[in-house]
Amino acid sequence: MISLFLDKFGNENGGMIRVDQGGELARSEAWRSMALNKYRYVVEPTGADSPSQNGQAERYNESIATTTRTLLYGADLTARYWSAAAIHAVYLLNRRPHSAINKTPFEAWWDIKPDLSPLKVFGSRVCVKVSGKRRAKLNRHDFTGIFIGYTATDDNIRYIDVHSGVVKTSHHAVFDEAWYLQPSRPPAAQLLYDMGMEPDIDQIEDDTGTTEVAPYPPIPHHAPHKLPTKAVIYPIPLRISPQPPFPKARCACDGSTRGGKVRVLDYTYANCVDHTASRMFYSISAAENLLIFGADVCNAFSEAPAPKQGFYLQPDRAFCEWWVYQGNPPIPEGYVIPVRRAMQGHPKSPRLWEKWCDKMIREHQFTPTTHEPCLYTGIWQGEKCYFKRQVDDFEFATTSMDLATSFYDAIDDHLTMPIKRQGLVTLFNGIDILQSRNYIKLSAETYIEKMGAKYLEMWHKEVQMMAERPLPIPTNETFIKAFNGDSGDPDEKVQKELQQRFKFGYRSGVGELIYAMVTCRPDISAVTVKCAQHSTCPADIHFQAVKHAIKYLVATRKDGIYFWRATPVMSLPEHPIPICATALHGPLPPQVQRPQHACDEMHAYVDSDWATCPKTRRSFTGIIIKMAGGTIAYKTKLQPTVALSSTEAEFMAACDSGKMILFIRSILWDLGIPQQAATVMYEDNDACTAMANAQKPTTRTRHMDIRYFALAEWVERDIMILERLNWCS
Repeated sequence: MISLFLDKFGNENGGMIRVDQGGELARSEAWRSMALNKYRYVVEPTGADSPSQNGQAERYNESIATTTRTLLYGADLTARYWSAAAIHAVYLLNRRPHSAINKTPFEAWWDIKPDLSPLKVFGSRVCVKVSGKRRAKLNRHDFTGIFIGYTATDDNIRYIDVHSGVVKTSHHAVFDEAWYLQPSRPPAAQLLYDMGMEPDIDQIEDDTGTTEVAPYPPIPHHAPHKLPTKAVIYPIPLRISPQPPFPKARCACDGSTRGGKVRVLDYTYANCVDHTASRMFYSISAAENLLIFGADVCNAFSEAPAPKQGFYLQPDRAFCEWWVYQGNPPIPEGYVIPVRRAMQGHPKSPRLWEKWCDKMIREHQFTPTTHEPCLYTGIWQGEKCYFKRQVDDFEFATTSMDLATSFYDAIDDHLTMPIKRQGLVTLFNGIDILQSRNYIKLSAETYIEKMGAKYLEMWHKEVQMMAERPLPIPTNETFIKAFNGDSGDPDEKVQKELQQRFKFGYRSGVGELIYAMVTCRPDISAVTVKCAQHSTCPADIHFQAVKHAIKYLVATRKDGIYFWRATPVMSLPEHPIPICATALHGPLPPQVQRPQHACDEMHAYVDSDWATCPKTRRSFTGIIIKMAGGTIAYKTKLQPTVALSSTEAEFMAACDSGKMILFIRSILWDLGIPQQAATVMYEDNDACTAMANAQKPTTRTRHMDIRYFALAEWVERDIMILERLNWCS
């Protein structure tokens, strides 16, 4: 090392090398001779205990030595690990600004600022994943260690295995810098732990003067008492931060059954609004010229009562120490704290909140529908209104903001914390909502922009697409044939190579398509369903299809579903009238007219793609149900059995459409919008239409399952009727 330095920076006429009296240099005759004979440098040792005579070099050595001793002391490690501490000290010094250059040494050398995000406390407790596959599913798959620095890259850490004492390297590690779960800590971890114990949580007193714990948000507690004979106990992690703007303390329980410590004693199911019902809510609001106002409950679960089986907080050591720190008497061993409200993480809290919220809404004379209990209708101050809830998010459709304000004021009377008013809804459950003068538009633009951003610099520009009329999937016959027929190699190495080559995970890409599809993008349902069929073993062509579909989504991110108003609402801003996407793919013949229906009249379109699955020869069903000019329900499905003819495939698809129509008609009836006439179902197969409308089965359809002939009965009861529709319309 010294030879290399002298070769590059040494003086041709020689000079003097000053070193301390350490044996590795000053007392090495071979090294002294090499310096003198080869480079003309004379070695001059400093005086005993006189590091100042060594100039600036010794000053930097002192900084490294001081930092090394500090790291070893803070981590409570012996001098055995001095080399690891010294390397980490140099790592830290290289990332500290230097006054002489006004930047860090790292930046001066590499010309980029150092990334400090992976920086952890030296001596932190780490839980490291064991490399390779675990021998048995339930076996431990981790090492416990002490962090002692990084390798040449910040992605890998070096740690001491606490069981074997061996220094190891790993990429997968979880850090506990404060040794939070350990009974004792080294000095550095103890400092972090004490910082987290600073007082920040207020206390409240009940009517009896008993001091209670008051986490944020406040949850009523009683003083600790002895555990009853039968009780439900959950370990409660408590986070305590020193002062704002850090998050305040919050209690949450681990109610997951996967941990093996939870026994389900009662029903835990809670309803969430279905996407079909949600789109119906927007279509009705548009058809009746209503405005939609949103609200969010700040502290939903704690408004609901506690489970009837009993719910107790079992304080851990950190909680007990904090309790005493606040001036309270110590909590005796075996004592617990009863929780009087539902809490985040409890498996029954969502159900308790739903029942409490439903009761609250019913008290204001709003009635839920039978098959969609998250949709309500009622009269508020003489006006018919509609209400939708999704856990703690509310939407209220009415004619004016004053009615919405008065309704939410009435809701506030039942809550301990006022709900957040959001005004006219623009985003709900990840769906963008545009309320304009002529229509209500649903889109996934915000989601698609976030999803597509990560692909822009990777491969987004590599996918070619026609700008004039983009399609979700290439339509050339060669691509479609390969897409439907190819199968991937199940070998794990081959699948990993495909992911690396295409720069994304196949299942992740399909999952991102699915979310957009189920919310408001029926145009990608066919390609998404077909791509999902190959999730276990995709081939090259399937990766290309997912890429193309994602590129299509990004290119058409502003597209969505439009529900048209019966008359313009002049109080809302006017937005441009959209161009029908199908018009970009060629105009309709002059003699063909699209079906016209009233805003509150539901109608359906159904079709099937006969025997297009080359592996099973099964058919695909496609269903669209519309109201107020927009799609409220849709489905793309691989039929469960093989159809022997196109008529059979169309009839099976029509039956599935009939079941969806029954569901929607039931909800509309409960909402006070009955469908007086039979719902029209447009179909392009004459034999299927005749079989349903005239109950005219043929010898070719006798083998069909009996359940599909329920369609003929629904037609007989004037619930629905099939009409022939030319394919080009």
